[in-house]
Amino acid sequence: MADATYPRTIRGAQASILYDEDKLLIKHDQGIEIIEDQCIIAITNRIPLDPSRDSRERSILIVKTDETTGSGSCFEAVEATGLPASLEEWHGIDTLPPHLRQTSFQDQLNIHVVISTRSGTGLGEVFFKDVVHPCLAALGLGNAYETHRTKSERTVTKLAESIFLPRAKSGVLQTIIVLAGDGAVVDLVNVFQSGHLKDEASFVKPAIALIPMGTGNALANSAGINRDATHGLRHLLRGSPREIPTFKAIFSPGSELLVDEARKVELLANDGEGENGVIYGAVVCSWGLHASLVGDSDTTEYRKHGSDRFTMAARELLSPSDGSASHAYKGKVTLILDSENERRADALPGQQHMYILATMVSNLEQNLTISPHSRPLDGQMRLLYFGPMPEERVMSIMGRAFTGGSHIKDEAVIYRPIDGLRIDFDEDEAHWRRVCVDGKIVRVDKDGWVEVRMSEQSLLDLIVIK
Repeated sequence: MADATYPRTIRGAQASILYDEDKLLIKHDQGIEIIEDQCIIAITNRIPLDPSRDSRERSILIVKTDETTGSGSCFEAVEATGLPASLEEWHGIDTLPPHLRQTSFQDQLNIHVVISTRSGTGLGEVFFKDVVHPCLAALGLGNAYETHRTKSERTVTKLAESIFLPRAKSGVLQTIIVLAGDGAVVDLVNVFQSGHLKDEASFVKPAIALIPMGTGNALANSAGINRDATHGLRHLLRGSPREIPTFKAIFSPGSELLVDEARKVELLANDGEGENGVIYGAVVCSWGLHASLVGDSDTTEYRKHGSDRFTMAARELLSPSDGSASHAYKGKVTLILDSENERRADALPGQQHMYILATMVSNLEQNLTISPHSRPLDGQMRLLYFGPMPEERVMSIMGRAFTGGSHIKDEAVIYRPIDGLRIDFDEDEAHWRRVCVDGKIVRVDKDGWVEVRMSEQSLLDLIVIK
């Protein structure tokens, strides 16, 4: 144990407190109470200050499991005095971070909360009500932010185009708290990366605080946001902005973005250099098994199963219910490798492939370590690749990704840093020409191609604990 027992107060009553790095042990008249360290958001001064209370009183902000709430969680600000020094040193903050201090500019609120009503299993709204809203109120920010709820797949894009981007161009510092999955972040990335901001001297990058509510939550898991049980709130209060590295996927003319469970299509943004389409990402760009299982499982029915939807879709792709063999994806895959003096293009051998994924992150899910050498927001693209093989072998390789990323040691797997990737498709059926960019599915035209390169600049920050 790090500290001796302290006779102090909890919720206004005498108590003794014992703290180690795993938990806070509280003994009082009602018995013994344990607050797990992973549930502590931060320790702050009491807000608002009450002159009748002890001026030394602090608030331990925590997220608790509560099966009586819609989200399964609740927020509590536990009033305390005389907390152990080691607890204060680890969790204490005396002032709000800069990204939560500048709450308005010219009568406009600069803190925004975006709630996705569709991400993952649809818990964003109830988690906001049960946890995020009372937490912000406890910090004195109850009326200091503007709330936006998604009404369609384009809500976040429209918010970025009409509010976030214009204010950023005007030099306004903004904090965007996003209760969603990776899709909402990629919507923001696309608006800002397409915003022609190179010559905007007054531009100020918004800071995104991610409260992960998606199915995979790759960005949050890879950035360390999900390492504790506060669902990103610890990072919101104790983190600082870091650049989000992004990539640019350029598609051949005729490529379409599939929306509304692939019932509708949208045109891609133009890359400004012809008729090519472009979409930006911060997580992955894939073709083959990964893109197909993401596309096939993006339905309301599949989403009910959470992250299990990916395994369910993968099994159907590898062992189709009609008894046919799994598909071998046909095309030419070329790696782009930059060195100090030259740019090299190396084609992978063969014309048939199974799994082609360029990733910026380590984890596609909390326990799925697809790229064990990746570090949080390191800006290095890496390739994971293997060719056609039986279902049992594929499931064995992917199963090892759930044990710390040992799949990269398999002799059939190519895993390496790259600077870009180009795929020239040789598929007759459009179903097999689907590309996944951060969960969004693009269908490429016959004989088309996609080329992926790192973006020239980062225009959004993510709030994380360094």
